Amino acid sequence: MGSLIEAINSFISRAVTLTVAGSIVALVAGEVRLAALKKASQGSSKLYGFTQRMTKTKLKLDH
Repeated sequence: MGSLIEAINSFISRAVTLTVAGSIVALVAGEVRLAALKKASQGSSKLYGFTQRMTKTKLKLDH
């Protein structure tokens, strides 16, 4: 019985850890995308390669 409780406790602990880690990754990705969109809206014609890869965004500014 004790081993079943330990297994359930371990599962819940891992699930919570993975949920927190996933939330942090999603938050960081959202912040990067928001920064890129803000930069684009301000008329900047340059996004760093890293930002383009993270956001899958390329600026198309017609002059």
